[in-house]
Amino acid sequence: HMPTLAQISFIILYYPGFSIDSGMALIRKGELTIVSGAPRGGYSGQVAFLKADPVAQRNLSVELVLSGPGLASSFGYDLAVVDLNSDGYCSGSTV
Repeated sequence: HMPTLAQISFIILYYPGFSIDSGMALIRKGELTIVSGAPRGGYSGQVAFLKADPVAQRNLSVELVLSGPGLASSFGYDLAVVDLNSDGYCSGSTV
């Protein structure tokens, strides 16, 4: 499975993995999700939520990408995964 041009651009230009954390039940209860900040992603910063690819166990697949609020906001520069309201789901906190 070859990466797409968009995936290659993301890897080269946007500093994916600049900040990284993980947590259980971030998207689905009982499932590990890796959260990766890319402060230059999409020109405003992005945070990608990743999970292990069930077919190719050594790869990660993108579940969700959040973009920053404005140009050069460096969204995703720092992040933390916590359960803010004790509901059993982790609530991602990004800066």
